[in-house]
Amino acid sequence: MPRERMLQAREHIKAKRYDEARAILKTIDHPTARKWLAKLNEIAPPPEPKSFLSKPVIYGLDCGCLLFFCPVILVLLVILFKVVTAIM
Repeated sequence: MPRERMLQAREHIKAKRYDEARAILKTIDHPTARKWLAKLNEIAPPPEPKSFLSKPVIYGLDCGCLLFFCPVILVLLVILFKVVTAIM
């Protein structure tokens, strides 16, 4: 079974599908798999995970704009709610 997975990983590496190869190699407990994984990480480093602490950019707006617009939208929703309940 590990041999078959190593062959699968090798095919992925040949096709330059490094993330798929990396996922397979991580599941194999064998010195050769660890060696291949280390070499693969040198050739094509894994993508860095996105941190929830990184500054979000939404449609070209930075976090400062969102901090400004959220309270404004909240106030508008409260006013709309009061108007609708007053009509009823």
